[in-house]
Amino acid sequence: MQKTVNATRMQLITFRRRLKIAVRGHKLLKDKQDELVKAFLELARECQKLRRDLKERLAEASSYQRLAALSMPASALKEALLFSGKRMILEYRQESVLGINVPHFELQSGEAEKAQVRYPYGFAFTSGNLDESLERLAETFPLLIKLAAMEKAVDRLADELERTRRRVNALEHILIPQLKENVKFIEMKLDEMERSNVVRLMKINEQREAAH
Repeated sequence: MQKTVNATRMQLITFRRRLKIAVRGHKLLKDKQDELVKAFLELARECQKLRRDLKERLAEASSYQRLAALSMPASALKEALLFSGKRMILEYRQESVLGINVPHFELQSGEAEKAQVRYPYGFAFTSGNLDESLERLAETFPLLIKLAAMEKAVDRLADELERTRRRVNALEHILIPQLKENVKFIEMKLDEMERSNVVRLMKINEQREAAH
């Protein structure tokens, strides 16, 4: 790149200024990258923990349902599980994590109570295991909503982290080295020009002295 650089003092000032800005920008982006890594790992751990908890709860619900199926006729179990339509209203808003918008879902006020289990069947011909299964499923509903928001937040943090990493690498391995090379090249050329001027002036003085 040095071949296309004009070795002038104005260019030297310009490249030094660009280098200073690039170094400062690199530091800011590096700090941002470190904070993003910290936030990403923390949120990913929470997400993993919640996913593990949900898996256990759903496994319990499935286990109780299998037990219910062993003690009830298949037709009775199918009829008992025919829920009437139930609507839940979710509130959605965006929250900021290190300047990144992430989704937040929440049941509207009063909707959490509606999410509690309702038994749309009589208890005379159903198993208590079925009740336990439905209770476990009802408990998982708010957690499923929370997990969905957390996983989307993890995805957005990961995308921003990747973009920041590319910018840091571009500054660190491409732009800053090029600017340093340009500054060094111009300084070297200016030094050569200065030495040449000194030598030329010395020769002129020698010639003047010889003429006298």
